[in-house]
Amino acid sequence: MQCHSRGWSGRPLRVSVLFGALVAFGATVSACGGSSGPGTPVAPLNPALPLAVSAAPVPIGPSNTLALAVGSSETLSVAASAGPAAITTTCPANSLTISGSPGSAFVLTAVAPASCAATITSGAGQSTLAVTISAPTPTPAPTATPYPGPVIVPAALSLTSVGATGQFTVTESAYAGAFTQTNTCTGIATLAPASANGPSAAFTATAVAPGTCTVTVTDSTGQSVAGSVTVTTLGFTVQSTSRQR
Repeated sequence: MQCHSRGWSGRPLRVSVLFGALVAFGATVSACGGSSGPGTPVAPLNPALPLAVSAAPVPIGPSNTLALAVGSSETLSVAASAGPAAITTTCPANSLTISGSPGSAFVLTAVAPASCAATITSGAGQSTLAVTISAPTPTPAPTATPYPGPVIVPAALSLTSVGATGQFTVTESAYAGAFTQTNTCTGIATLAPASANGPSAAFTATAVAPGTCTVTVTDSTGQSVAGSVTVTTLGFTVQSTSRQR
């Protein structure tokens, strides 16, 4: 592109205007003389020439695609030699925020799922990226570590007279919750207490009458262990004899 003006000699003076020098200052070049000040949007010299844009931490994918998850950020950078750059997007206002250093680096932060485009333009050309914002992958809930289950000692308790007592001990490693006991011992033995805290708890059986019953102890996770109570009595008869004189 050339413009003509007249010098002091009255001859035409041919002046070549170098677009690159003016564009480097963010100016818009008019057809014959003059330019606007810095900050005026610049039309690319060659729209067909892709503008080199780098991205971090996630590289730009094939076909100029940029994939973001909600909550993540990506920095798009333009080489200083390309001159001041500007960015425009078709993304909904509530889906993407843009910050950073105007003219050279743009920080894109994903806010909500969307599919849109971002175009970066400078005097050296322009590049358009297809932007896909996906919902974040939900964090799976932690799996509770199962307790090994309660153990009862002894597994069988024998009481040999009415009123006799015996004790079960229930233990469960690394367990600090409650143990709850239920039983089928009505009329045969009484059990106490109804519940006690781990990791070790004692339950006392008191003999009432001959018979066999079951005691079941359950932890707060539903794991249980059972023991038996057997009550027996030793029967004997006392006989007396008398002498006649």
